Amino acid sequence: MPKPQKFAEGIWTMDGPQVHDMGVMFPTRMTIIKLSNEELWLDSPIPLRPGALKEVQSLGKISDLVVGTPRHLWRLESWHSKFPYAKLWGPPQTRGNVIERSMIVGRTDLPFTGILNNSPPNAWARDINQLVIEGNPLIREVAFFHKKSHTLILDDIIQRYLPEPDRPLRNMFFRLEGIMVPDAGVPGDIRLTFTDRAAARRSIRKLMSWDFDRLIIAHGMCIKKDANSFVRRAFEWLGH
Repeated sequence: MPKPQKFAEGIWTMDGPQVHDMGVMFPTRMTIIKLSNEELWLDSPIPLRPGALKEVQSLGKISDLVVGTPRHLWRLESWHSKFPYAKLWGPPQTRGNVIERSMIVGRTDLPFTGILNNSPPNAWARDINQLVIEGNPLIREVAFFHKKSHTLILDDIIQRYLPEPDRPLRNMFFRLEGIMVPDAGVPGDIRLTFTDRAAARRSIRKLMSWDFDRLIIAHGMCIKKDANSFVRRAFEWLGH
């Protein structure tokens, strides 16, 4: 049974089941932050069994369920049914993710408290900063920065994997995508959908101004030291 793993002061990660995408299995992960008011902020919640859910609840009351990328919206429905009092926050509108009247059209009928933008809500502004990464008409991912632990949190835009000896096709695919160590970073399919690189560069300059040294990602291996230099290298393909 998965359990919350302490990543740094006031922040935990929890690994979920693998998901199938483009013919490949991808690991999943959610992030848990204890806010200054002692309540819990969850990013990209994963499916949990009752025992694991109790482990999360032992950390505090769940106040905010957050998804920073359209690809993770499906994760919210089961959590909302268990915690209907928790506020729901969705990613910005894109062509593949139409948000209208605080509802996710065609995906679910969940009522959203708000849509994420460049200004964190008052509920977590003291603890977490956030930024919409612009330049991609299909995926406008929201990056988060946990101030206390100096941790950057990303959902899809950066991935990082080790090769697995018994999975040659997976390894080949990940190498072609540019997400296998040591040259891990932004997947090739996501790079191709950035049509406005000038806007993307402005977003990444703002992101790099945050004082982070750690990195949590939803897919692949996280980094606990010198993450700033890794992220900087991961976005060099955008140019200057």
